[in-house]
Amino acid sequence: MQPRQSPGRRRRVEALAPGLALAMVLAVGAGPVAATPTTSTVSLVACAFAGGGSTTVPAGNNVVIQFGLLSDTAGYVRDFIAASTTVASIDGSVIPNANRYWSTPSRYDPSGWVTYWRYGIGTLGSGEDVAVVFNVSLAHVVVGGRGPDPSRFGPGNIFDPDLACTITGA
Repeated sequence: MQPRQSPGRRRRVEALAPGLALAMVLAVGAGPVAATPTTSTVSLVACAFAGGGSTTVPAGNNVVIQFGLLSDTAGYVRDFIAASTTVASIDGSVIPNANRYWSTPSRYDPSGWVTYWRYGIGTLGSGEDVAVVFNVSLAHVVVGGRGPDPSRFGPGNIFDPDLACTITGA
């Protein structure tokens, strides 16, 4: 299964509430980050948008894919998880019960709360690749943030099209 590429993806992200879009990027980092000498963590948001849908990791490293959500309220993060149905696949094989991979919301800094969806996909040899597809569908509108213009998402998929990332061992 090849990742879908679409010029509409960029417009969709720009249409997202600026605070949440920035929060997702901040929560997941700028791209593949070595969590330990033998683990590479791949941000699905960074791969799909900043990386053009592909990234590389050192061959032989354990690979963990990640999506993060950051908000200024714990309630928003909890509501988001409770309303979500997470759908993810690796090379076309759906990850069963993908919602179970959300972390418990925790403090990100004095003014923020974060949760991560993380899933280990194993190791890749040099030149081996996997295609990851990811999305979150919300059962109802979830409102988050403080102030006169809070973020609103749902119901339905938060990304259109799905996030897609090809990860290659190098």
